[in-house]
Amino acid sequence: MQILITVKETITQYITRFQALEIVRPEKCPVCGAVHSIHRHGSYWRNILNEQWEKRIPVARFYCKTCKLTISMLPSFALPYFQYSLEFIVTALQQIFLAKATTSRICSALLRFYRRRFHGNLLFLEMFFRDQGWPEVTPQDVKEKATKMVCMLTVPTAETLSQRFHQHYKHTFMAHSLYHRFYLSVNQCVPT
Repeated sequence: MQILITVKETITQYITRFQALEIVRPEKCPVCGAVHSIHRHGSYWRNILNEQWEKRIPVARFYCKTCKLTISMLPSFALPYFQYSLEFIVTALQQIFLAKATTSRICSALLRFYRRRFHGNLLFLEMFFRDQGWPEVTPQDVKEKATKMVCMLTVPTAETLSQRFHQHYKHTFMAHSLYHRFYLSVNQCVPT
């Protein structure tokens, strides 16, 4: 399981200061709820990419003695299961949906992949914003809705939104749509 944590450092600072960073362990296990059963379990290395660079970052791990779950504390500038940085992905989405002029040379296959993933998550993004108290009506047209949602990704920041979305749904706003279908089938409302 991965938990997104707030990191105020840049990626380079995070890498160089990792050993000195105080990464707070969860008080209770996010799965079984056992209190004080979480212990430090080392770290692992993960790739993170951008247009200009490729880096390997350390990720802290914790272990629940009760349910035997390993928990990774992923820094907020990364997305679970994505090698590209959150900043890169948001920039690509802005390029796709807002037609922002950019000097970026992101390959068209990657842009198509992000477009499909984002379209597959529009319902969840809309539900998330409604749960957060967002009163506005979203456009019915899929293209207009996607454009509006991309604009909202950076409010207040993409890292904050990504973390809150991940805490709310236990997956990222760019997760595979099959995961969402499973989530809806398992968590559907049953009248009483």
